[in-house]
Amino acid sequence: MLIRPHSAPELTRDLVPLKDELEALRLYVEIESMRLEDKFDHVIRVAESIDTETVLVPPVLMQPYVENAIWHGLMNREDRTGR
Repeated sequence: MLIRPHSAPELTRDLVPLKDELEALRLYVEIESMRLEDKFDHVIRVAESIDTETVLVPPVLMQPYVENAIWHGLMNREDRTGR
């Protein structure tokens, strides 16, 4: 599941600012959290020493890993404690 449309300009470039990638990831995680009726809490933390506006990463780098963790690690949890 991708948050960004396939025609988004950042998908045609090799790299995007980490800030944009983290925002897309935040939106994806919020949607999944709502879909799973808030079965998990989430926080995205970035070290203060990292400038998210100048660091460039490949688009959609982190989303597949987070999706896999949600679908295979959190989906069947009964509550937020992992039970």
